[in-house]
Amino acid sequence: MPRHWITTLAGKFICTDSLWVDFHDGTVYRGDGISYDYQKGVYALTTLRCTEKDNGLIVAKSAPKGSYKIPERDHIVSVHKPMPVESVTVDDQPPARLGGREAFDLADRGWFNDSAKVVVLAKFRGGADRAVSIGFWNKVAK
Repeated sequence: MPRHWITTLAGKFICTDSLWVDFHDGTVYRGDGISYDYQKGVYALTTLRCTEKDNGLIVAKSAPKGSYKIPERDHIVSVHKPMPVESVTVDDQPPARLGGREAFDLADRGWFNDSAKVVVLAKFRGGADRAVSIGFWNKVAK
């Protein structure tokens, strides 16, 4: 993904290489975004799936398949669903619950529930080359 300038709630501009996912089941195609190497088969495909559970939902990202090596980056997952979220896990590990959107924008890892906008945001660093599971739970994870 190309770099994007975004504005935080604090009014600051930051440059990001983060992958933002407004979730829909499917496959993400990734090449270098610069060359025509994708025409030679140099790209990666990553599958995204969302599974609802009685106590929340799981967003699963597969390991990429293909010859393009995806560089490490932040992953930001936003779930737009009216559901109570009390905890989030990334590969069964609970990242910190952050106090607001500004703290979320500045953190390397964590999650934030914006109940006014009915969206939960989770951020983690790394995992570009492997499968990752992100859980959004209506009870505190143990």
